[in-house]
Amino acid sequence: MAAIVAVRSGNWSDTSHVTGPWPGGVTPTTKPGVGDTVQTGAYVVTIDEDVHVALLESTSTGYFVVTDAPTLPAVRTITANVLNSGTATGAIQISNATGQVFLTGDVTGGSEVGAYGIYSTGNIGDVTGNVTGGGGDSAIGINNRGVIGNITGDIAAGKTSAYGIQSTSTIGNIIGDISGSNWYDGCGIFNDGGTIGDITGDIIGSAGAGAYGIYSTGNIGDVTGNVTGGGGKDACGIYTDGAIGDITGNVTGGGGKDACGIFNDGGAIGDITGNVTGGGGDDAYGVESTSRVDIDGVLACGPTGVVPVAGAMRLVASAANAMSFLSTVGAAWTLSNDYPAEADVKSGVDYNRGTMTGELAAGGSIGPVSIVIGGGGIRIS
Repeated sequence: MAAIVAVRSGNWSDTSHVTGPWPGGVTPTTKPGVGDTVQTGAYVVTIDEDVHVALLESTSTGYFVVTDAPTLPAVRTITANVLNSGTATGAIQISNATGQVFLTGDVTGGSEVGAYGIYSTGNIGDVTGNVTGGGGDSAIGINNRGVIGNITGDIAAGKTSAYGIQSTSTIGNIIGDISGSNWYDGCGIFNDGGTIGDITGDIIGSAGAGAYGIYSTGNIGDVTGNVTGGGGKDACGIYTDGAIGDITGNVTGGGGKDACGIFNDGGAIGDITGNVTGGGGDDAYGVESTSRVDIDGVLACGPTGVVPVAGAMRLVASAANAMSFLSTVGAAWTLSNDYPAEADVKSGVDYNRGTMTGELAAGGSIGPVSIVIGGGGIRIS
């Protein structure tokens, strides 16, 4: 399809060859349609009606703006991939005070410093598509200072501080994987005091130092998916000093120093239903938390002996749950609650776990038997 470059600033709906943004020597000019790539050049194009094209691309210093949206329940819909190839602060800049703007398409930051894919102080409805930070420092995919509804799509960081999403306000539920990048401070989501709803998807720190999957000073709802630290220093799967809900999935420390699966630094944390494993990096705990966490799963040290949990925890009573630690020679010691129930033996069970000595009384056709473990051997009498 065609590549259409704006020839002046104006409203998307304006087909005048004198005042409208579209090329043409006579009125009406032809507005972009499905399959077209639309570029701003150095101009500002105001989206004042629903748009369905292949790509909205900011080039040079130009950009698209949305200042109004219809009165609910009607909404403004933009169906297009969004890319910042210029220097503008946002390929699309959204500031509608009322109504909602719904986006369907992938959103990507640019290669220049601060070249956001979308900059919003308005009200965005649902976003359906992947959101990715760009190749420029701080080239954030979506910089949200307003409200975003639900997001369905993967969220990934780009270069240094080029977060997939930065938000100081409210984001609804997210369905998709969230990952940091290989660059310093390359967080998938940087939640700066806002609120995020429930997340369904895996959350992964990456190879960059401080490349968290999610860095949050606000509140996060429930998480359904695995959470894993990355290879970079401090590249936790999730860092939060706010509240986080229940987590259903395995939580694992990463290969980098202090790259915990989850680092809860002062907020409340819900229950974890899944296995928790230490990582390969120094102090890369599966979970480090300043508040108690209840875990329904198997706890295991990492390959270098890093413990699965740093902080107060409680292992939920279940026959399937266990704690596995590495001995000084690398073999695993497993503590579990798979001991026999007292009702299943003749006279009950009483072991001293510290010295592994104890006495088991049994009965049957051969009469009472006493088995004593400890003192250098096993004695049967």
